[in-house]
Amino acid sequence: MMVPHHMAVLKKTEHRFMPGEGYYHLGPLPTPPVVSRKGKGDECNPHNAKDGSLHFLLSPGKEVALEFTWVEKEQAWERHGGHRMAFPASYLAMHGWTYQRPHERH
Repeated sequence: MMVPHHMAVLKKTEHRFMPGEGYYHLGPLPTPPVVSRKGKGDECNPHNAKDGSLHFLLSPGKEVALEFTWVEKEQAWERHGGHRMAFPASYLAMHGWTYQRPHERH
């Protein structure tokens, strides 16, 4: 179902943006499996991060570090162009993502 921008940004983990179309409500993510690759869900949480700050997360195989934006109110990571506007940190950790470091702007 399509929704206006002001509604989508309130729950980024439940919405998707499609360029040229708009925002779609997808609903909450399914509950992560009990057995996971990582075994716990805090590997993606930054320490003392500010809302909107940039950070790098390592992909499940640790092959590549990708830049994400921290969404404090949802404890989630935003990456433009993804299937959802943001994914909860616990969800990404359960799927093998790990926090690497903050982005250092020069």
